[in-house]
Amino acid sequence: MSYAIAPSRPAVHFLRLNQDFSAASVGPESTSLSATHTAMPCDWILAGGLRTFRDDSLHAGRSTAALKIFLTLAWEVPSSSHLQSGRGSVLLAYEELSELTALSHQLIAAGKKLLIDRGLIRTHPEGQGRRLRYFLENYDGSLAQYRLPHRRLLPRLGDSSPADLRSFSTRHVGDLHALKVYACLCALGQPGKNRISFRLDRLSSLTKIANEKTLGALDKLATHGLALPRTHSSVASSEAKEVEIVGFSPLRPVGLREPHQN
Repeated sequence: MSYAIAPSRPAVHFLRLNQDFSAASVGPESTSLSATHTAMPCDWILAGGLRTFRDDSLHAGRSTAALKIFLTLAWEVPSSSHLQSGRGSVLLAYEELSELTALSHQLIAAGKKLLIDRGLIRTHPEGQGRRLRYFLENYDGSLAQYRLPHRRLLPRLGDSSPADLRSFSTRHVGDLHALKVYACLCALGQPGKNRISFRLDRLSSLTKIANEKTLGALDKLATHGLALPRTHSSVASSEAKEVEIVGFSPLRPVGLREPHQN
């Protein structure tokens, strides 16, 4: 699939249904945005933090695992927004995280360590050590952080199944590039908006991915229906482009995510 204009499709929204969620805890504007977007700390991305997720053969697998974990935690966190002590956190066992990401326990451990070393998350054991509470650092649930979509477009007849994070392999560097570009597009957008304007050279600079490979990553995201081009393809690095980003297909109901303690 080439990076070309895609026809528009009607949108379907996945609403959060967690009855324990307190609207007062995030404010009316954030509550409205939570119907379509999730709060995700993005300052580290705009500061060039994605450049440190290396794509050489020794590090690509761990880098991919780390980004899959980070995105998963961002989508899972809203279920615990009503918890004052656990704000910006989610409680998960390795088995649950493995189910959501298709990562082995070894890769989860490696990806988690990379995120901790980068100062992006911290963890605390709960439930007699069977689960970890993952905290997203610099998470405040403010309006400005609602940049990660959790909706997808209604598929057309003949379309492939919606993508989820399990579709992205730690063995293919192109998948790492796609995840880095996806996260960067989210950070470059406006809160609650899915249409993202960007320049190729800016995207390449923030991700440390060459222009040609960045275009390949955009093609991969378009193939999965995750970043749909809204302008004509062009290799000009300084020319403004626009895509519409959409969320990965949820593997379990949005909201109602915080696992209960056994």
